[in-house]
Amino acid sequence: MNRKGFTLLEVVIATLILAVSLSVILKIYTNYIRNYGSLAKDIKAIQKVKRYIYDIKEEFKEIPAVKEKYEDTQYGVKKKIYIYNGNPVIFYYETR
Repeated sequence: MNRKGFTLLEVVIATLILAVSLSVILKIYTNYIRNYGSLAKDIKAIQKVKRYIYDIKEEFKEIPAVKEKYEDTQYGVKKKIYIYNGNPVIFYYETR
């Protein structure tokens, strides 16, 4: 007898492999979608602070309102912080 086709065990194993791989792909995709919103907001804030730092004026837009704050650290180094919408966005260290 020459039977062609798959056994029930082969079909169940293939379905199991497909289900596991699809669940992994779905988990990766949902993490990407969840993080995209916060990352996009952070990128926009960084772009606005850079427009302020470099005094870039866009058409029909004002330079965004950004506050600067300094903190003293050890060894005579100052930390300069740019604040946009109440959140620190960019900071760097400078020596006196």
